[in-house]
Amino acid sequence: MSKQQDSWKEFEKLVTRVESALCPLGASVKHDDHVKDLRTGQTRQVDASIRYKLGSTPILITIECRERGSAEDVTWIEQLISKAQSIGAQKTIAVSSVGFSTPAQTLAAGSNVELRIVSNVTDSDIFGWLSFTHMDAVEYNYDVSQMRPDLKPDGQEGCPAMLPEDEKRWNEDRVDAPILFYKPTNRWTGPGHVLRQLSNKGTLYEGIPRDGEWHIRRMSIPAEADSLFINTTEGLKELVAVHLEIALRITHTRVPIEAYAYKSPSGGIVEAVESRINEQMVAGLYKDTTTGSWIPQIEFCKPSESKAADSDKV
Repeated sequence: MSKQQDSWKEFEKLVTRVESALCPLGASVKHDDHVKDLRTGQTRQVDASIRYKLGSTPILITIECRERGSAEDVTWIEQLISKAQSIGAQKTIAVSSVGFSTPAQTLAAGSNVELRIVSNVTDSDIFGWLSFTHMDAVEYNYDVSQMRPDLKPDGQEGCPAMLPEDEKRWNEDRVDAPILFYKPTNRWTGPGHVLRQLSNKGTLYEGIPRDGEWHIRRMSIPAEADSLFINTTEGLKELVAVHLEIALRITHTRVPIEAYAYKSPSGGIVEAVESRINEQMVAGLYKDTTTGSWIPQIEFCKPSESKAADSDKV
């Protein structure tokens, strides 16, 4: 994908995030959606869609974006009106990075097309909105290096071994390998789940510096009676505790923010402030200027296929 295509797609995603923050509870917002054409039966691509129900009536709103160097003309609005009729959209939101010609605004005003303009703002504008120009991101990571299950005494001599297939799963994934049975949820789960369920994050990370380095901690997590089990060569056995050696890391990053004005030709609608925490997370604050309220939102992007240590972010 070219840099121009990357920029265009990011523009679409920004608009999708802003509209998602403004949507009513229960609405579904999807970037790069496909909608059936009621006339031809074929599917039509839209940059984004908003779907919800008003009473028992399904409502479809489509979003179309253009990032170009000149104002959008009346031809694009005509095309969007026709497309909306073909796919049964009750409304279309047309978004431009530069604005719309006067004829385009006139035609849109008498149709089911709403116009929006997205523009970058300066640091001085951001201070006028929020009084800060960065966000602090704190990432908590952990990995399990060793585990020793403590079985409930049953009067038998010796300690049965873990099943070979479970030991293989454990060696392949020491965080989420489903080798433990957690009875309260009636599910097989991994050591990482037990760590999250039975330990307190404040205690777990207590004393770990925010230096981005891995630190080793050993801990014993007691299990409630009749709650945690492990499969062994002698069958399912109850655990009274799990002893873990874990690697912990806290990373503190100061992330710059970007701000945008998202408005109609006649005035402001949303002040948007976003910060890309990493490749998988965008944190945003969106101010509805009609109510004055800020709406927080976090978007989780599709993770890469390579598995890293588990993490919690705040």
